Amino acid sequence: MKVLLAVCLLGLLPSVLMADSIRCGSRIITRGSTSAELATFCGDPAQVTKSSSYIGGRARGTDGVDYGTAGELVVEIWTYNFGPNQLMERVRIENGMVAQIDSLGYGYNEP
Repeated sequence: MKVLLAVCLLGLLPSVLMADSIRCGSRIITRGSTSAELATFCGDPAQVTKSSSYIGGRARGTDGVDYGTAGELVVEIWTYNFGPNQLMERVRIENGMVAQIDSLGYGYNEP
């Protein structure tokens, strides 16, 4: 029984490892890729949503002094529609880097 469970889990491993990735042609986009790489390999998305927020906090430097840290977090959500025979993909980009990839339902034909 334990052997059967182990074989089943090993069979699911490739799908779990590829859950946060998109294949565009022969290229694979994963978390940590840049938005430029995503656009180059996958083309223009069907939809783009942009937002930004101001973030702040405190950090301790190597010299032991507390410093205020602040910055703007720019978030873009790119949605790719690869057609009715493939899943649509939603990509969250934070400050120009791919942060999250979610598979959606099957795509649709563009009008």
